[in-house]
Amino acid sequence: MRFISLAVTALCITLTVSPGFAKDQKKHEKPMDQHEMMELWKQAATPGEPHKLFAGLAGHWTTTAKEWMEPGKPRRNRPAPQI
Repeated sequence: MRFISLAVTALCITLTVSPGFAKDQKKHEKPMDQHEMMELWKQAATPGEPHKLFAGLAGHWTTTAKEWMEPGKPRRNRPAPQI
């Protein structure tokens, strides 16, 4: 039991102190140029392989929404909007 208490205490202290060390390391980094940052955002926003997998699902869909306004009342079926 004593070992578990010591381990939990050490873990709590480590988790409390570690963000302080991480912030100190970030201060020494050079700020990124705005043009470089925009290029990185463009690369991240460019559609890739996962988008190609979902391309086959593109189109018009017909769906029906089922709604219950109150418990015990009959449901309403209505066509849902197409996207």
